[in-house]
Amino acid sequence: MATHKVFVGQLDFQTTEQELHDLFAEAGAVAKATVITRGGRSLGYGFVEFESESDSAAAVEKFNQTSWKDRTLKVEVARPQTAAAAAPRRRFPRKPRYPREDGAPAPRAVPARAPAPHGGPARAPPPRTAGAPAPVQSRPPPRTHGYNNAPTGYPTRPYRRPQNYNPEYENNYYENPAPARRFDNRRRPRPATDAHQPPAAAPPSGAAAPAPRAPRTRRPENTTPPAPKIVSQTAVFVANLPFSVTDEGLTKIFEDFHPKNAHVVKTRNGRSRGYGFVDFETQADQSKAIEAKNQTLVQDDRSTAEKPREPRKIMVTISYSAPEQQQN
Repeated sequence: MATHKVFVGQLDFQTTEQELHDLFAEAGAVAKATVITRGGRSLGYGFVEFESESDSAAAVEKFNQTSWKDRTLKVEVARPQTAAAAAPRRRFPRKPRYPREDGAPAPRAVPARAPAPHGGPARAPPPRTAGAPAPVQSRPPPRTHGYNNAPTGYPTRPYRRPQNYNPEYENNYYENPAPARRFDNRRRPRPATDAHQPPAAAPPSGAAAPAPRAPRTRRPENTTPPAPKIVSQTAVFVANLPFSVTDEGLTKIFEDFHPKNAHVVKTRNGRSRGYGFVDFETQADQSKAIEAKNQTLVQDDRSTAEKPREPRKIMVTISYSAPEQQQN
C-alpha cells in the first residue's frame, strides 16, 4: 500500500514518536510516525506517513505554523529522496603501500623533469606512450655536514675563529682545565657558631671555663580570672549611630532626660566608630532614656536632596564596666 509522507520540523526535543503519532491522528489515518535521532538524541524534526493523500494534505493545512509544546511547527509535504542520497555510501579501499625489499624503503616514484634552461622554470616531462611505466627517480642521500657527521640536509659554513682569538689561552685551558663545579642540594649541618656573630675568643690559659648558659624558662600563664562586669547605674550604651553624630549631637538626642555628658567613640583619625556612651544624673533618667530612645530613628546630618541618606535605628542598652584590679 502506497503511503504519503509529511515532514514535521521545529519539534520539541523531548517529543516521542507516540506523541507525534497521537497528534497527527487528528488529521487522518497515520501509518507511521518517526522522530529523527542521532546518538539517541532527537534532532528536532521527523516524518509522518499517512495512508491517503487527502489525509496528508489535511495535516499540512491543519498543523502548519501552529503552536505545540511552545514551538511553532513547520509541516509540509516531504520531498522525494534522490537516488544519490538514497544509495549507500561506498568506501574505497586504501591503496597498498610500496613493497619493501631487504628491509629498505621503496623509492618514491617521481616523474622526471628536464633541467631548466638558464635557471628558468622546469620543463614539463615529455609525453609517454600508453602502457609505458613512469620513470622512477630515487631521492638522494641526506647530506652529512653537521656535527658528528649527522645528516642535516643543509650545508654548514666552515668554522671561523674570532678576531680576538688567543692561542695561549686555549693551550693553557686545555693543559690546566678548571675544576668542575659540583652542584649539591643536600643540607649541610649548621656550624657551631652563629654565622652572623664572630666566634668567641678562647679563654686564656689557666682561666676557668665559662659556665654554661641556663635554659630559657617559659613565662607563666595568666591564671587570674577576668574581672566581673559591673552594671552601670547611670550610663547607657548607644549603638548604630550615624557617622555624622558628634558629642553635641548625641547630647541633643537625650536632652529630655538630663544627660551629664555624652561621648562618641572615635578612631585615631578622628572618625566616629558608630557607637557611644551617655551618662545621666539618676538611675530613673537612665531607665526612661532606654524606654523612650531604644529602636528609634536618627537622621543623618549628611543627607541632602541630591544625595539622601536613610535614617538609622539606634540601639540603647545599659552600659557595663569592669573595675580596676586591686593591688595587694
